[in-house]
Amino acid sequence: MRNYSMRSLQLNGVNLQRWISPALLSSLACFLFMAFAATGLATVYYISPSGSDGNDGLTEKTALATFVRSYSFLEPGDTLLLLDGTYRQQLNPQVSGEQNAPITFKAMHLGKAIIEMASDGNAVLVYSTNRSNRRYLVLDGLIARGHGEFSAIRLASSDRITEEQMTNNITVRNCGAFGSASMKNKVVFDVGNNVRDSLIEDVWAYGFGRKALQVFGSMRITVRRAVVRYDYWDGSGYKPNDPRDDFSGYNTRDSIFENIIALDSAPTPPNRKADRSSFVVAGNETPALVSGSSFNKYLGLLALGGEGSGLAVDGGSGSPNQGMVFENIIIWDKQWYGFNIQGNDKGSKIRYITTGGSRELTGLRVDAYPHHPITDTSVTNCFSTKNKGRGYYYGEAGLKVFQDNTATHNGRGHDLEPSYAPQLKYLVRPAMVKGHERGGTMLYRYVDGELTDTPLWPWPNEELIRQQMCNTDDLQAVGRIAANGSGWEPAWCASGKSLTRYVWEYLGNKIPDTLYP
Repeated sequence: MRNYSMRSLQLNGVNLQRWISPALLSSLACFLFMAFAATGLATVYYISPSGSDGNDGLTEKTALATFVRSYSFLEPGDTLLLLDGTYRQQLNPQVSGEQNAPITFKAMHLGKAIIEMASDGNAVLVYSTNRSNRRYLVLDGLIARGHGEFSAIRLASSDRITEEQMTNNITVRNCGAFGSASMKNKVVFDVGNNVRDSLIEDVWAYGFGRKALQVFGSMRITVRRAVVRYDYWDGSGYKPNDPRDDFSGYNTRDSIFENIIALDSAPTPPNRKADRSSFVVAGNETPALVSGSSFNKYLGLLALGGEGSGLAVDGGSGSPNQGMVFENIIIWDKQWYGFNIQGNDKGSKIRYITTGGSRELTGLRVDAYPHHPITDTSVTNCFSTKNKGRGYYYGEAGLKVFQDNTATHNGRGHDLEPSYAPQLKYLVRPAMVKGHERGGTMLYRYVDGELTDTPLWPWPNEELIRQQMCNTDDLQAVGRIAANGSGWEPAWCASGKSLTRYVWEYLGNKIPDTLYP
């Protein structure tokens, strides 16, 4: 913290140190610092790939060259502005902010500051130990590209740590991540182990990696408005047949995952067999600080196309997943199940879900594997249609409530309350039967677990997201090209459409003029 001259702090010429206790004087200094930060008097520093660490960093012309040098300047409330260019170094903050006075690392122009190490390593690493805690940091507008068998962005803490010592109050906003790890068990954008009270907002993740985005071994994490795509992972340096997913909430509790799009997941590499899902809700018994998953909310999700299932829930070993909420979720054109609760789960609430177009199996399944019970599940206000298998398949023992659900036009099984089926001109805006609403919608933003009246579309940063995720060089690098066979070229990229237009026109109907006049 800056030193506001404690030895000579005066008021109308009176030396306050003579009349105020040291503890009160320290509190007064902290208050003054917060007041200065809140009024915008905190310092803005600049960094540039062509800067110099001999500079003071206070102007664009006197920008610094390295993040390491900036750490000797940055204090709570300060901002480091990254000028355009590629930074061949790691952003690994060795400083922390304070509540109401975070330290911010921000691109001067959204998407124009690219961080990619010249050697192997995470582009962005925020990491705490029991001796050095990272907290109250903001990363805004950056592009992170991994190098070697590492995540592009990693927020984490060491294993032997208390809840208080965990990496905490980190905000990652308007950032993209391209993964480089094809052999080892790495995720493109990795949150955890041991992160708490943090926000991931308006981000996108794709490229090499076993998963695109994962929240693992963490608590009170919010992921809001993310676009994720699994592209390629060989796995030879780990367990080559382990699951591959777009998004995973694993051994995590009291977290909110809202308005996430997973689309165009790639086929499993040749000679590999793996469970595949767009969204995974998982838990496991471990000696870690956070073991198992409980009381997480999955709200306003969309899974479109690609291999595997749409959403898979499995509590794994030990205590079951508990108290999950799934609401306003749309899963369309997946290979296997749309929505599948397959074991060790207690008290899930599933409501307003659309599952359709599953090419091989069932729309919505609640059925436990042997020795992995499912209990107290409720399924309400759901719609399942045009699946090759049944609309719904469930074991009676696992269900507490099954009501106000509709199934139509499935390959097996009978229709269920077909008169209440919504009309699907647009996947995200079904025309429902008033008083008998069924299926998911995705029109407005969720914020902190509550549905607001703020429109979700057009999708934020969609031009930059398309520029990044449909970049020809990146698609070639991960093999996402038509020449490799069916499913390898991402359908969204091949369409030439914006993300908003692609989603709204997925069923072949022109997007409403109110969105794109």
